[in-house]
Amino acid sequence: MKRKPNSGIILLVVLSMLTFFSLLVAAYLVFSNQSRATAFAIASTKTRAPQPNKLLDDAMMRLLVGTGDDSLSFFGEDLLSDYYGRSDARQFDVATGGGQIGTSGFVRVRVAGTTSDRNVDDLFAGRVITFQGGPLVNRSYRVIRSLNPSASTHDLVIEMEPEFLSTTVPAGTKIWMNGTPRNSPGLGYQGGQISVTQPTSYTNESGTTWNVGFTLPLALQPNLLGTGTTKIALPGTPTGSDFDEGYDAADFNNWFLSHRHDDGTVVPSFHRPSVINYILNEFDDWESNSSGSGPRSNADYADLMASIARATFRPLPIAANQFNKSGQTHNAINVEFTGGNSSFALRRATRITNEKLVDQVARALIQGDWDVDNDADGINDSIWVDLGLPLFTAPDGKLLRPLVAPMIEDLSGRLNVNAHHNSSYTSATMLGVSSSVPRWAGTYNLTAAQAAFRGLGYGPAEIALPITGLDALVNARYRTPPMATNVTNPTPGFDTNDALDLLRTGHRPPMHTAAGGYGYSSDPFGRGGVGIGLSGHLVAGRSGTQVRADDTTTTNHNELTNESINDPYESDPSGLLSGDLMLTADELEAILRSNEFDIEMLPTRLRTVVEPLLAANPGLARAITTHSKSDDTPPPVSFTNATAGDSLYESLLTLFPSPFTEVQINRLIAPELRLGRKISVNRPLGNGVDDNGNNIIDEPGEVAAETEAFGVASGGSGTIPTAFQGQTPDYNFDEPSTVDSRQLLARHLYVLMMVLTNGAADFPDSNDAALTGYKAHRIAQWAVNVVDYRDPDSIMTAFEYDANPFDGWGVDGNLLTDESVTAPNADGVDNDQDGMTDAMDTDGEFATTTVPRGVVWGVESPALVFSESFASHDVRLRDTNRDNNKGTTKTDPTDPDLDSDQVRIPQGSLMLELYCPHPTVNTPPTSPTALGDQTTLPAAPQELYTTDANAKSSLNLSLTAPASGGGVGAPVWRIAITERHDNAAVVPPAKKDENPAALRGTKPDTASFQIEYPDEIDTTAGALSYDRFILFQNYGDAPANPAPALTAVNAMITSNGISDMSANQVFFAPTTGPLSTINADKTLEAGQYLCLAPRIETRFGSKEYPASTFPGIPSEQRFTVSTTEGLLQARQDGTRITPSLGVNANDAYSNALSLVIGAPRPTSWTGGGTNVFDQNVVGLNVSEPLPNGGSYYPEPLYQYNGTADLDMAGGVDYPRNDAYMDFSDASTSARDTPLDVSIGRIPVDSTGMEPALGTRPEYCSAFLQRLADPTRPYNAVTNPYRTIDWIPIDLTVFSGEERESKISSDGAQYARRTRQRNGFTKSPSGTVAASNALYSYETDFPTPATTVDPAAADYFAFSTVATSAHLHSSFSVLNTDIANINPGFVGFAATIGSDAAATTITGHDRGLPSIPFAVHPWLNRPFTTPLELMMVPACSQGRLFEEFNITSGDPTIYPNSTTVVSAEMRAPYRHMLNFFHSQDATNEGTNIDRIFDFVHTLPPFRGEVNMVQPARVTATGLVEMMKPPFNMTYDNQRQARINLNTLSESLVWQGLMQGHLTSATGVGQMAFDDFIQSRRGYPVSGVAAPRKTVDAGGNAATGPYNYVPGHLDPELPTQFAGVFRDWRRANFAPALRTPPDDTADTAATDRLRRNPIDGTLLRRHYNMSTSGTEETITADPYPQLVRSSTAAPLSTHLDRGRNPFLRYQTLMRMPNLTSDNSQVFLVRMTMGFFEVDPTNVNNLGREYKEALGENQRYQAMFIIDRSIPVGFVPGQEMNARNTIIFERFYQ
Repeated sequence: MKRKPNSGIILLVVLSMLTFFSLLVAAYLVFSNQSRATAFAIASTKTRAPQPNKLLDDAMMRLLVGTGDDSLSFFGEDLLSDYYGRSDARQFDVATGGGQIGTSGFVRVRVAGTTSDRNVDDLFAGRVITFQGGPLVNRSYRVIRSLNPSASTHDLVIEMEPEFLSTTVPAGTKIWMNGTPRNSPGLGYQGGQISVTQPTSYTNESGTTWNVGFTLPLALQPNLLGTGTTKIALPGTPTGSDFDEGYDAADFNNWFLSHRHDDGTVVPSFHRPSVINYILNEFDDWESNSSGSGPRSNADYADLMASIARATFRPLPIAANQFNKSGQTHNAINVEFTGGNSSFALRRATRITNEKLVDQVARALIQGDWDVDNDADGINDSIWVDLGLPLFTAPDGKLLRPLVAPMIEDLSGRLNVNAHHNSSYTSATMLGVSSSVPRWAGTYNLTAAQAAFRGLGYGPAEIALPITGLDALVNARYRTPPMATNVTNPTPGFDTNDALDLLRTGHRPPMHTAAGGYGYSSDPFGRGGVGIGLSGHLVAGRSGTQVRADDTTTTNHNELTNESINDPYESDPSGLLSGDLMLTADELEAILRSNEFDIEMLPTRLRTVVEPLLAANPGLARAITTHSKSDDTPPPVSFTNATAGDSLYESLLTLFPSPFTEVQINRLIAPELRLGRKISVNRPLGNGVDDNGNNIIDEPGEVAAETEAFGVASGGSGTIPTAFQGQTPDYNFDEPSTVDSRQLLARHLYVLMMVLTNGAADFPDSNDAALTGYKAHRIAQWAVNVVDYRDPDSIMTAFEYDANPFDGWGVDGNLLTDESVTAPNADGVDNDQDGMTDAMDTDGEFATTTVPRGVVWGVESPALVFSESFASHDVRLRDTNRDNNKGTTKTDPTDPDLDSDQVRIPQGSLMLELYCPHPTVNTPPTSPTALGDQTTLPAAPQELYTTDANAKSSLNLSLTAPASGGGVGAPVWRIAITERHDNAAVVPPAKKDENPAALRGTKPDTASFQIEYPDEIDTTAGALSYDRFILFQNYGDAPANPAPALTAVNAMITSNGISDMSANQVFFAPTTGPLSTINADKTLEAGQYLCLAPRIETRFGSKEYPASTFPGIPSEQRFTVSTTEGLLQARQDGTRITPSLGVNANDAYSNALSLVIGAPRPTSWTGGGTNVFDQNVVGLNVSEPLPNGGSYYPEPLYQYNGTADLDMAGGVDYPRNDAYMDFSDASTSARDTPLDVSIGRIPVDSTGMEPALGTRPEYCSAFLQRLADPTRPYNAVTNPYRTIDWIPIDLTVFSGEERESKISSDGAQYARRTRQRNGFTKSPSGTVAASNALYSYETDFPTPATTVDPAAADYFAFSTVATSAHLHSSFSVLNTDIANINPGFVGFAATIGSDAAATTITGHDRGLPSIPFAVHPWLNRPFTTPLELMMVPACSQGRLFEEFNITSGDPTIYPNSTTVVSAEMRAPYRHMLNFFHSQDATNEGTNIDRIFDFVHTLPPFRGEVNMVQPARVTATGLVEMMKPPFNMTYDNQRQARINLNTLSESLVWQGLMQGHLTSATGVGQMAFDDFIQSRRGYPVSGVAAPRKTVDAGGNAATGPYNYVPGHLDPELPTQFAGVFRDWRRANFAPALRTPPDDTADTAATDRLRRNPIDGTLLRRHYNMSTSGTEETITADPYPQLVRSSTAAPLSTHLDRGRNPFLRYQTLMRMPNLTSDNSQVFLVRMTMGFFEVDPTNVNNLGREYKEALGENQRYQAMFIIDRSIPVGFVPGQEMNARNTIIFERFYQ
């Protein structure tokens, strides 16, 4: 029998042996390390070598502060030179000792400047100063303000520690001022471009000098290669170049940085393989024996090796005479230096004389292997560098030089475990979040969750830690020691709302509600998914809700988390402020050194979370950090030539030279810019809360009365700190208090934009022609719209602007003074509140001549819009023989009457349909935290809406403003109707020309839709006048007592001073008598239509009944007002054709609101006019004379046909006394002539005797208007009525009492359909297309071509067939194709309610189009990122519907012509600014994108902005700029933004983009690889073999050479050609050579000189590909961070073409999450000792004891935070050591 194998025993034996060997290995490691340490200690006591740690520390300081020795190659290549530069530092002498300002701790130090300094305040604000002597020696401070008390004298205001406040700084004490950070265009700048090349001189050991090396850009040759030159003397350095370019990336401008690609390839510090590869391609053939372009001479090889040696900081072994070009000689260099490198070319000095040797050098210096492995991962990552450390003598007498191999990594390219991620990310995915609460467009399944991109970019806490398990670090960093262990959800900061967070964001509501003030949630957690809702508005899932309720069982900790308390930014990621237990650099060390043997001895809190994840995520250790920071200092302003040394303010001052006074300058330049900061687009305009309890936040009246600068939102928690209570705010900085804070922000943005675009192209009109004044107007309009876009109310802000600010600000902000008419200094007004009228001012801040003044008003979200119009006029004539003159008919054979007879009073009718576009709440709140779907929707401004307990908002149509004096205030809403502007001959041409429909063609860019001034940039008064008005209020009892009602209207007009309106012009909505029920409700529900009707029932004339019998009965074709459904239409046979209207699941259309609008009947009629009109008021119309205007119709006295009831319906057929004759009474007679002909409002026919019948297109216009500020009294100048919407009114004149042929024989033609909005929009190129747009002036109006049918019973009918006889309309419902009532209409899509699948949709949502309305998104909240400025319209309120459009495809948005093309400038959305339209070397652009380098939202983390107690801001010098709420200091440093230029790990990209990816690593534009390609700037091949100087067979090969085709481009010396940087410097780069293999490619010389916009986040997406050695790079029409039109997702609710917010959402979130620079660096270094030649100490040899295998190396690791203020004098330590926040030395 076969025995079974004892497999278990064998396994046991194997395991036992493995365990034994493991123990042996461990014992050996412990013993060897102990022996190593002991041996080192013993050796140290016997040698004269300096301490290794001291040398490592010295090396670190060299890397930090560099050297002042300009003969050293390392000059300028240090970390602080890269930040502060070297050319613009200053040294001052203290003129007077420091003294306190009050008792505040702010100290003023007076220094003596120079005569070249501009004598203005704040010239040095933001700079860092360091005392170089005295009691404050080596102490550094940031200058908060600099004051200019006298010429060439400056007081530097600093905040000093309490222990030094009594210190006296002696006069003459030196103060060092660092240069302005990051303000250089780069090394080698000269003459407007980076143009300086490296001198090629070389001096041998005997002093002979010759030129050797290629002519290459200065920055590519940092190594001086001997003693022939010095860096300080290089051309270009004195003329503006410097080392502090604005970005940080591992390229030739930042030699200190290393970079590791995601494939593990390393770019070492102080070595650039791309530069070597570029130099190698100086020739396309390195063959020594070729007969082609070669053979290469020894001189060529000499140039090659000299250039290579200059292109790396690594010492290279150079053979003797390698640099010989024509008989020169030199000794070998570094002949025995190997650096431990395995590459043959780096281990011996061989003279390079052929292509094979070139190949060896190239492989060694381009492909690696490098010299040292600093992070112990088995891959050499660093090269040896000579930092000039001191020589020392070894015990055996050998002279040694310490070299270091540094690896300097940027920690800002990583995920920050102290700042990124937050506790709300429990269900976050790469795509975003899913939620079923919003009513998403495209689905009627209310329980199905839809995915939407997550997060708005509020701050870095939105960045995710994308690996499951890392989120445990969130709780770890928040768990402070006193917190109970049973707390499962620790919160940031303190248990309550932290004081600093409360001061800065206390105004933020805890949850988003319909009446909470702000339009949407700011989403500080970044958890909300945003998409399009059913109504077309943005909806948000998950944001605006409570994150977590308090766990009441944990009594000592409040876990309540919402958007007001315990948000992620209540923590301080730096750990400097108390409240959290942030992960430290010590704990990070365990991750950074995870490959080291002593890891078990390192802290465990971070390691225990990360270590288990490393196996599956090998890049994780290089993807996380505990510290990261970036600088946000704005760059200087420049247009053609960059300048180094200027701060932003200094550069701005050059644009406003003398004789500009400081007062004038301060009016132009924003205070933030003067202080060295960016403008905060969320600059406080009020305290952010509703102080007066009217549910409106910071309306102007409230702001003027505020007594608290800081407040807590309703429902918020926490108490403002005592020291900040009772502080009266001042929102104007150093401006007079009369200046409105809203206007001030608009002014600062306007001036900044004008400055940044000065010299760029003007804005042409739509026909590409010049348009004087248009650019200034457009920018001013945008600037004021910024203010109104972010404030939560619906108030339109006025902004008075100076169209030419470059000669000073010449307007005073007072709309009542017109500086274009009266010079500012002669208007008799004390504008600057200095106690003198401006005419006597000595400071001259206002002009003495008139200025080009303009006024613009802000734009707000339309709360009411037109949808449909129809006007008719029944002439009510008949050709009778019973007139009061001849008594004959027109056809009488003997004495014919010349005209028809007036049998009834003419009847005009006007019907208007309007719509409230606000989305409707469908799920009501059930508790204070279960808020229903109101959290997903925009809030309703409470100055216009009322909101009930179910969160349903309704527009209050009858709202009135506060009264100017006594009595009733002016109506907030009105509809103004113009006089005639049709094409009739009697209408003056000027009035025809000002028909808004005509102006749309003649003034397509400036038609104002305000008839007072029909052209926005032309102040010529308009020719048109208003004829009548519609108001929604009731005045008196018009049906019963017309005269008192008219008096009441007049009293309202008079008391409010409404100059363009008179009482007799007003039609309103009576609420008495017969209209008390119909007009009782004047609140329009969100999503509901409103129909205005002239009477409860409007019939279209009469019909013969019985057939051929006159007068017959009233026509059954009618409109009828229903109190429950709206305005209903019936056709000629009486059948209702309006569909059923309701809000239930079986209703295809929702119900409307209808109001009857009328005017008091004529008070001049002697009979009183009772029973003449329906409801005893004159119905709304445009065609009748005004009833009390003095020319109304004569009073009729009779019923038309007595008491006849011909149709036997009961009652009287014609019950009104509206006839001039009673056909049943032979004693009565008609009026002989048509009244309308004599009155003249109705066109006449060809005879001149009869009214012209038919439809008269564009007879007049209706303007929907409202007060600019509903909270303040009307004022014609300061608070006028502003146009919201406009619609043409066509007049249909018909004969309702007689056959048309008997009235006029002209052949009348009628428009069968009412004028209806069709949702079409006009693209920037002028194409009109269907868009389903709610915001549009486009209407469908068929050309009048239909005739009446004389055979029909009705006098006004188009057919004898009932279904074909009636008018087509859509009153009360959506303008869409509806059988019977509106067939064949081309406009909006069918309603949701008409879809059988939409049974779950109820309410007014059923009446919405199935394709959602296209609307512009209004956020009405503080901006979450500065790029949200892209969302701000640039048009006026009146032009919004003219310019609004949607987009399809990928329109051209970048300039593509040498002159500005209007269609491109306005693309893709005509009503917005195109921020992508930036000029480049070839194409002209507007350059408005530049503003993004100068605006921001303040950083959100606690401690990033320091709030100063108001009591400390007490004296002149600080109080002007730091009055509450601006009592803050900010050092331009931001925590935890990711540097896009150093991001290298896919995990980091995933964390940054989580919520905006469609897969784990993204696809298409959003893929990690695509991002890397954009930054790289060229395509690479992952499969191509290296192209070397020799082929696989060892034979010479031709170029282009590329030794690392997966990363390099032979034509470019950098792997970061597409580096992210500011627009100002994107174009500044060295000129490159023409490729030797393609000499025709002259454009290659500028390949590094990027288009300005291509350096920024708004860069183009480039389509890149390679084929062999050829590459194709073409610009796509869409940006890198804006998904193309074909990119997923393409869901209806994420339709990017219909909503610009969704188009730009991913792009807009980036500024607060990313940066282009870094402040925190990890420095790892290895030090070794190398022998040197005593006769030439620059000649390196072997590593000491390398041959014996006894060479020793020492390591250290440092973390540097260069944002810490220190003094920087190159080569001097001063206090620079303060920037080292972590250090560790180890062997």
